[in-house]
Amino acid sequence: EIVGTETTRFSTAVYVYLACAFRYGSDDLDVIGLSFRRDIWLRRVQVYPPTGGSEAKSPMTESLLKKVGEQGHTFSFQMPPDLPCSVSLQPGPNDSGKACGVDFEIKAYIANAPDNPDEVITKKDTCRLMIRKIQFAPANNKAGAKAELSKQFMMSDKPVHLEASLEKEVYYHGDPITVKVKINNETNKTYMLICKMFSDVVAELPVTLMSPKPAGEFCIL
Repeated sequence: EIVGTETTRFSTAVYVYLACAFRYGSDDLDVIGLSFRRDIWLRRVQVYPPTGGSEAKSPMTESLLKKVGEQGHTFSFQMPPDLPCSVSLQPGPNDSGKACGVDFEIKAYIANAPDNPDEVITKKDTCRLMIRKIQFAPANNKAGAKAELSKQFMMSDKPVHLEASLEKEVYYHGDPITVKVKINNETNKTYMLICKMFSDVVAELPVTLMSPKPAGEFCIL
């Protein structure tokens, strides 16, 4: 919830909209009018003049209303639960412009025409704010994933057991990911090299916004 200011006295109407957009290309690739940005979800509300109805106000909203006085106006958005979280892909050394990913933007503007969502608004009559949508993680972190492997060798009647496991289920940005490895060698031989450790993170996202056909395509990031 955000509170407006006394600028509303001089406006025809004040609108605020929240947009969730997916950017899948840099700005320098926008040629022949083709934009690599697409709105996933868009919602617009009228803040001034008030449209009627009362909304439940949070303690922070009540505090802001006391600070700005009678010229303050509140608004709120209810986002669908299936919207993606904010994602920003790390740009390469030669990339320029905005990073690819999913972002959320709140824009408030003074409208010159009533109820015209396609109206072209000048920058001096708008204010923008980027926000992030994060995924809730439970406080009680469970044990992480575990994988096991058994290998049988020639001239040995018993196998070698290898088990790798993670300490916890959820990791935050910047947390070190420690893998615990257990090796049980039941053979009568000594193996100097058991495994090679490496780290790689792969995310698979369905490419439905860029090309709805063929279905089932995936983009590996």
